[in-house]
Amino acid sequence: MVNLDNQTDCLALDSGQVGLAISLLPDQLSQVLQDFRHQPSWKLNKPVNKIVLNGMGGSNLGARLIVSALADKLQVPLLIEPGYTVPGYIDNQTLYIISTYSGTTEEPLSVIDQVQQRGAQLAALTADYPGNQLAEKARQHNWPAYIFNPQHNPSGQPRLGLGYAIFGLLGLLANCHLVDFDLATAADLVVELQTTNQHWLPETPLTDNDAKQLAQQLYGRQIWLIGPDCLTGNLHILRNQINETSKNLANYLTVPDLNHYAMEGLSFPTNIPETIAILSFKITGLPDRLTKRLLLTDEVLEQNHLPVYNYQAAAANRLGQALEILAFGSWLSYYLGLLNGVDPVKIPWVDLFKKKLA
Repeated sequence: MVNLDNQTDCLALDSGQVGLAISLLPDQLSQVLQDFRHQPSWKLNKPVNKIVLNGMGGSNLGARLIVSALADKLQVPLLIEPGYTVPGYIDNQTLYIISTYSGTTEEPLSVIDQVQQRGAQLAALTADYPGNQLAEKARQHNWPAYIFNPQHNPSGQPRLGLGYAIFGLLGLLANCHLVDFDLATAADLVVELQTTNQHWLPETPLTDNDAKQLAQQLYGRQIWLIGPDCLTGNLHILRNQINETSKNLANYLTVPDLNHYAMEGLSFPTNIPETIAILSFKITGLPDRLTKRLLLTDEVLEQNHLPVYNYQAAAANRLGQALEILAFGSWLSYYLGLLNGVDPVKIPWVDLFKKKLA
C-alpha cells in the first residue's frame, strides 16, 4: 500500500495531475466569478417556467449540486434530463441547457434539432476546446452560453472541473435572471474554501489530514454515503468520484427517504459488516427533526454492526457547506485511489465501452 505522505510515490501513480486539479478547485471558482463580472445579461426570447439541463456523467454534476443545495434560490424548477430523449413537457417556455465539457458528447448534441422544433430557448455550458461542436453552435446562433477556458483543470476530466460546472451554471442562470447569485457573497465563500482546502493537500501529513485518515479507514470496503436530502447532489458527485477516481464501488442513500425502507435490508447477506462501510455527512442549519433522523440512522447502522464514519462540515452557509464537502470528497476519492494502487485519472472500462460502442 502506498504511503500517502510520500509525494514521490503518489505522483508516480497520478499521471493526469488529478491532485493538482483538486487543489485548484478554488481557482476554478474564482475564474468563473471573474469571467461573469464581464458577461452581459441575456434577454431570453420568451419567459420560461422551467430549466432543463442535458449533460452526461460529470457534465450534469454541477446541476445536481445546485438542485439540492440551492433549491430555494431558483426562480423556476431546474430539471436534469440526460440522454437521447426529449421529455414531452419541453416547450416554448423551457430554457434547455446543453452541458458537455468537451462539446462533443453524443447524447446531448443529438437532441438539439428536436428541442429547437419544440420552440425551447437553447443555452450552452462547455469548455473552450478545439473542435468543440457545442461552442461553435452557441456562437453561431448567439445562445446564452458560458464557454470557459479550463486552465485550472489540468486533468481534463469533467468530474474534476466542477468549479466551472457549479459557478458556471449559476452565473449563466443569474444572467438570464433565473437565480439569485451574488458574486460578492460567492467570492467570500471561495476565500473560505481556499483556507479549508489547505487541510487536505498532499503536503499536509496524515496526522493532520482527515481526508487521508478516512481514506485509510475506508480502504478495502464498498462505501455507502449517507446525508440529508439537501446534500443529494454532493452524495451523487462523491459516488461518481469514488467509482471513477478510486475505482472503488460506492453508492448513496438520503435521509429521510432511507428511513422508510433501507434499514430493513441490513440483515442480509450476513457478511455486510465485513464488506461495507458507511460515510455519513452532517451539516448545521437543518430542521431539528431531520438532525434527529440522521443521528438515529447512525444508531441503527451501528446496531447492525456496520462501521460508521462521520464528516461534519464546518461552513455555516448552505452553498459553503456544499463546496466544502465537494472539496473534501474529491480529496478522499483521490487518496483512496492511491491506496488502491490505481491511476486516479484513468477510466479504462468507460473508455473500452465507448470504443466498442463507436
